[in-house]
Amino acid sequence: MNVISSKAAYSLFPKATFIRRRSLNIITSGLGQDAARKKYASQGWYMLDSVDLWQGSSRRSDFCAGLRWIGDKQTWTIPLPQLQGQKESADLLPLHSFGLIYSTQLNGDKLSDPKLKYCLVQHSEWKNVYAVFDVAQFQGAWDDVEGMFRYIETLILRSIMKTNNTISGVL
Repeated sequence: MNVISSKAAYSLFPKATFIRRRSLNIITSGLGQDAARKKYASQGWYMLDSVDLWQGSSRRSDFCAGLRWIGDKQTWTIPLPQLQGQKESADLLPLHSFGLIYSTQLNGDKLSDPKLKYCLVQHSEWKNVYAVFDVAQFQGAWDDVEGMFRYIETLILRSIMKTNNTISGVL
């Protein structure tokens, strides 16, 4: 997922996008969505419907669940030069945020059904509409994220217990 403003170009999942040629298959509505997915798949992209537990829970992963915003440290930000005659203005894209979550339905050791959770915020005096992850508005989504991490920890501990009998009394 890449976005551009008059100030910078942003890639929200840069390693997955430019190095690994992977994309989360986030279900969206609108004309052309299926055609676009098919086009990228035909050009060698991997369209992922699920990720491994590690990918969904490790902060080192491209697709770790949690709060994100445009310009965070996982984002590649490329400043753009100001065009001649362009009025000086603030870059408001970094005000946008979202939560990346997966359903708690697991297929084996995979997290599936990735979703971007956000709400649109607007005001009559504002020029723009903002996408923000609002914990109060989406308490259920936040509970899903916390519950998912607890479940992942449980699965990881069980996996460790199977391979290392020195851990006992856990779970």
